Amino acid sequence: MRIRVIGFISVCVLLLAMPSCSNEKVENYPNGNLKSVQQFSGKKLHGTSTWFHENGKKQLEASYKDGLLDGRSSRWNSGGKKESVENYQLDRKNGPAIYWNADGIKVEERTYKNDSLNGPYRLYHENGILKIEGSYNMGLFDSTWVYYNEFGFKVGDAVFHNGSGKQRAFHLNGKIWREVPYINNKRNGTEKEYDQSGKLVKETTYKDDVVSGIKNYAE
Repeated sequence: MRIRVIGFISVCVLLLAMPSCSNEKVENYPNGNLKSVQQFSGKKLHGTSTWFHENGKKQLEASYKDGLLDGRSSRWNSGGKKESVENYQLDRKNGPAIYWNADGIKVEERTYKNDSLNGPYRLYHENGILKIEGSYNMGLFDSTWVYYNEFGFKVGDAVFHNGSGKQRAFHLNGKIWREVPYINNKRNGTEKEYDQSGKLVKETTYKDDVVSGIKNYAE
């Protein structure tokens, strides 16, 4: 009898230790087209789930862990072109994220750490040419930034440290057009503007991106 009791208890402990049963939930649109296929563990999303546009094209595919986004999350527009790819850890963006416009042209590359921009950053013109490249440190501008026009020519640069630094823009002849001081990712201090000969023509004073004074020197 003792052996049977011990065996029964062992089976009960084993059953309690097993994870909740996995199950799949399938939804359809009124027209019969597939709307979603969601994977659950118990009552929480767990694993890879997929949602579809009403025309049948994939809309969203995301990985979950215990109800939280964890892994890759990808989106597509109704035409079937990819809109974004993001990476998550426990419901927070972590790692690279890429975004495309409606024509399928890449428009932005970000890097995240715990939902904050952290690491390399790139923004593109509508024609796909690189517009801005730089880096963030937990949401603050950091390191060297470079700015390009739609033809790929450099038109400005900046050097930041934790959101503070100076941004410069250039005339076509290579001379400085503007110098802009930043503190905590905002314009703070006096922005100086020069003509193509290098002569100072205007000063604009900022406080947290708000203009507090303007001086014009142009004749």
